[in-house]
Amino acid sequence: IRREMLDVIRPVHVGWNSVQRPYDFDRIEFALKHSAARYEGGAANMAGQIALGTSLGLLRELGVSPTESPVGDEVLRIAAWTRDELRRIGATIVSTDVEGHQSGIVTFTLPGKDPKELREQLLAADVVVSCRGGGVRISAHGYNDEADVERLIGVVQRA
Repeated sequence: IRREMLDVIRPVHVGWNSVQRPYDFDRIEFALKHSAARYEGGAANMAGQIALGTSLGLLRELGVSPTESPVGDEVLRIAAWTRDELRRIGATIVSTDVEGHQSGIVTFTLPGKDPKELREQLLAADVVVSCRGGGVRISAHGYNDEADVERLIGVVQRA
């Protein structure tokens, strides 16, 4: 594409590879690259798509309904309990808690504590988290349970 057309032709699909700082996941600004690379959203996650199909097939074999998911319900339950426990010890929840928009992702901050430093303390205690959106991000899944949340809360309280 000609450079003079970059600001004329709007990218339809954008992704991590379309922006100026593709590996800076803590930065949420939307600054497209100043080249045709802005139209390259990123690679399709083919392995993930194949694994998803296999996982869905397994869930169907186990009798899990596509509209009623005991796994999804458990993820939402653990995430809600995590948010409640974090609030109880003084953390601020950054991620949404709006009915119908919750997920297993819980992002929080702890007043006076650097999220990256807290992440290091959590990782040292075998609590796997990441730093995203200016806070510490937990990604609960069906294999997480109360013991995992209690370990997280214990480390955060000591911090």
